[in-house]
Amino acid sequence: MCLHLIVCLLAVQLAAGTSPSIGTQDAGTAAHVQWSTRPPDLPHMTLADLKTELSNLEDSKGKQNPDLVPVLWAIARAYQEKGAYLSGLPFAQRALQIAREVHGEYAPEVVLSQDLVGELDFLSGDSQAAVETEQSAQSIVERYLGTGAPIQAVLLLHLGNAYLASARLEEAEKALKKAKQALTNAFGPATTEATEAQKSLGELYLKQGRYAKAERELIHAFNFHEEELSQSLDDASETRARLKMGQVQIPLGALYTAIGRYGEANHWLLGALQCFETQLGRNHPALEEVLVNLAALEDARGNRAAADGYQKRAESIHRASLGIAHLSGVPLPQPLKPERH
Repeated sequence: MCLHLIVCLLAVQLAAGTSPSIGTQDAGTAAHVQWSTRPPDLPHMTLADLKTELSNLEDSKGKQNPDLVPVLWAIARAYQEKGAYLSGLPFAQRALQIAREVHGEYAPEVVLSQDLVGELDFLSGDSQAAVETEQSAQSIVERYLGTGAPIQAVLLLHLGNAYLASARLEEAEKALKKAKQALTNAFGPATTEATEAQKSLGELYLKQGRYAKAERELIHAFNFHEEELSQSLDDASETRARLKMGQVQIPLGALYTAIGRYGEANHWLLGALQCFETQLGRNHPALEEVLVNLAALEDARGNRAAADGYQKRAESIHRASLGIAHLSGVPLPQPLKPERH
C-alpha cells in the first residue's frame, strides 16, 4: 500500500471517532472523506478526464465545494507521476485552501492536503517549504492524537526526507529513526512502509559517512522490494516494486562509489538507470539523480568522456524540467556523498 493512501485511510479513522473531533465534521464531510479513500474509479482516470470531472463539479456544485478536494488530489498525483511536480502543486494548494475554508484548520482533509503540498514542494526542490508544511501537518495530528499514531509516522517520514534534502542531518536522523520505529510498530518490519524509512536512513548514513550502517539499511530495503517484485500480482504492483528497487539502487551505487568499490557501484547505478528509463521514460526528471551519480562514478574511475556524457544528459533533462518539475532557481542534483565524517 502506498504511503499517501495510508495517510488517507488513517485520516478516515481520525474523522470517524477514533480521536477527539477535529474541525466541523458533518455527514457530508464524512461521506466526502470516505469517497476519497475507498477504491473509486477516480485514480484510474486520465489527467484529461480528471480535469473534465473537476470542471463538471465546479459547474454543478461551485468552486469551493468540498467534493472538489479528492479530484484536486488526484490531478496533483497524476502530474506527480508524470514528473510535473510544479504543475501539480497549484491543484494540491487549492485542495488545501478549500479544506481549510470548509472544515477549519484542524481537519483530516487539511492534513492530507498539507502532506501532498509538502511532498510536491520537496520534489520540486523547495525543501524548506516542505519542512514547514510537514511540520504544520504534524502539529495538527499531535494535538488530537498525541504521539505514536501511525499517521504521525508517515508524516515524520516525509518531514525527515525534507530535513535530509535541506542538509539538516541531525534533525533528519531524529525524525527518520522515530518514523522507522513507529512504522514498524504499526505495520511490521517487513513492509513497504518500514522499508521507506530504511531507504531514507541509508541515504542519511551515507551522507554522514557511516558506511556500514548505510549498507545494512539499503541492502535490507532492496531485498524487500525484490521479494515484493517476485510476488507481484499485476502490472501496477510490478511497476511500483521495480521503481522502489531503482530508488534504493541509487544510494547503493553512491555508497560503493564513496568506498571505491566501483564495479558494484556500476552494477547498482546502471540497474537504476535501466529501471527508470523503462518505467518512466528517458526524459523523466527522476533520471537526473541517477545520471549525476553515474557521472561521479565515472569521474572517480578516471573516465572523463563517460562522466561528461552522463553529466550533460542530466543537465539537458534538468533544463527541460525547469518550471515544470523544478523551480527555476533549483540547481541540478548533486551526487550523493558524505557531507561530514
